[in-house]
Amino acid sequence: MCGPREELRFGSDHIPIYTEIVWEWEEQSMPRRRAWKKLEDPTIGKTVEKEAKKLGQELGSPSLATNLEVENYLGRLQGGIQRIVESNVPWAKPSSKAKSFWNPACTRVTTEAKKKQKEYERDPNAETREIHRRAEREKVSVLNRTLEDG
Repeated sequence: MCGPREELRFGSDHIPIYTEIVWEWEEQSMPRRRAWKKLEDPTIGKTVEKEAKKLGQELGSPSLATNLEVENYLGRLQGGIQRIVESNVPWAKPSSKAKSFWNPACTRVTTEAKKKQKEYERDPNAETREIHRRAEREKVSVLNRTLEDG
């Protein structure tokens, strides 16, 4: 709702305008995802390997002569894989501070810029200042490019 409001006029030669904005906001929930890196844990990896071998034995070597046999086999295979994942791969606990766009290049340029800043703080001269400024520009460029690629 927007419009002039004469009752808000207090001796000014301008017409006061009242603006009301209705804003409804819903916080988006983070989608759940699996912590796949946990599979690098040797105990979890061995358990998954054992269960995968067991699944292979359960499925056997069926004849896949018809489309129906292929679909049944793939359905059982998919169900077995899903069961293994559900029982062995934990859910990730996402951080509220995590940036979804962040990648190794972002880490590299940020670390490099911090290193150059410390060098400049230790020895503040024109050369270290310029090196630090170039590293900062590179960092900003990479971060912006990564954000745009999203």
